[in-house]
Amino acid sequence: MLAASGQVPLVALQDVECLGELALSGAIRPIQGVLPAALAARAAERTLIIPAVNAEEACLASGLRVIAVSHLLELVAHFNGRTVIAPYQSSGLLHQPKPYPDLSEVQGQTAAKRALVIAAAGAHNLLFSGP
Repeated sequence: MLAASGQVPLVALQDVECLGELALSGAIRPIQGVLPAALAARAAERTLIIPAVNAEEACLASGLRVIAVSHLLELVAHFNGRTVIAPYQSSGLLHQPKPYPDLSEVQGQTAAKRALVIAAAGAHNLLFSGP
């Protein structure tokens, strides 16, 4: 609608997908189902413009350029070159967990390692006790 009414140049929207619910006040409200849309935008190598509330979810699709906005006026100013909205940087919803110790590094203890393998294969609990 913005390009059709001449408020935004059509060229600016060529590689962009926009998601969000537009309120009558111009506020861009959050939506559901952002992750599948983000994955599709990443596959198509497009920029995704979404409500600011949904930005962290969209960043789950790594390698996607996400622009988060909360009002339509921000978007119009961005596309007309009056302001620059920097791509959203994830605050760390995705983090790399610390690696667990690897049993291949344990020397000896063949009976204990066998008990661990059997317990893991059968989804059983196991408690080791001792020095």
